[in-house]
Amino acid sequence: MARFRATSFGIVNAGAPWGVEAPDIDYAIIYSVIHGPVWFEGGGLSQMLDSGDVVFLPHGDRHRLASGRDVTLTEPLMELLRRKPGNYVFEHGGKGAPIQFIAGGSVWDDAAKATVARFLPEALVLRQDEIAPGAHIAEINKMVVKEGISPRPQSGLVVNGLFNLLLTELLSAVFSAPHIASALEDHAASGKIARALLLIHHSASFDWTSSLLAQRVGLSRSVFSKRFTQETGRSPGAYIKQLRLHRAATLLRGSHVSIADAAEHAGYASIPSFCQAFKAFFGATPHDWRRPKA
Repeated sequence: MARFRATSFGIVNAGAPWGVEAPDIDYAIIYSVIHGPVWFEGGGLSQMLDSGDVVFLPHGDRHRLASGRDVTLTEPLMELLRRKPGNYVFEHGGKGAPIQFIAGGSVWDDAAKATVARFLPEALVLRQDEIAPGAHIAEINKMVVKEGISPRPQSGLVVNGLFNLLLTELLSAVFSAPHIASALEDHAASGKIARALLLIHHSASFDWTSSLLAQRVGLSRSVFSKRFTQETGRSPGAYIKQLRLHRAATLLRGSHVSIADAAEHAGYASIPSFCQAFKAFFGATPHDWRRPKA
């Protein structure tokens, strides 16, 4: 049932500094980075993408792409893609470091939108090193770029077929991800709670509330909270808080991110609040946690 009915696409060649933004739109959005890096922000995620990475926004949430996190230069993406009617290659930005990415907006098939799309989180990022060896994402990207550079009368139909193949590869990667599979297995979750867990785990930084999760999985808030607590042993709020703290702890131990960035990743606007919650949960401050043990 997972399929797109139609796709609009473009190949964007940009030079630093550059930036584009898109409002909420009733399309599924896919970006494939051919040559990075590209800063992406949207759907509760903020991260640098590199060559071979793919971003999927199933619900067309508001988002931004740029040559760097602190770049404020932006242009409406829709205006950029309308600049050359009939053409599929678009130049953007300055004369700095060049990048290239595929931008696609796809219309869900009605049945897919009512079923599959509801199951998906606000944003998904598939890293190149997470792509299974047998996947065809790189080949699909090459064919899309070829259609964009040398368009034919049937290029729109061909690219829509290629984006449906890309959708299949993305969903295969999502549902086979170890952390999703283990989360569902550990909690033996029912279908609706399994859907909520998928949303939470793939967009942990998103500002989830019990009401929003309940709405997304088709339950009342009270019924959802009761079932979630029964099947996971924690309330939705406690589950999300602990997941975010665990991810922040992993970041602090495994990278050089600042405590401020770890706090933001965990959904805390206040560093003192983050430090207090972190110490209460792990028994150590973020600073002490990342310090190598003797």
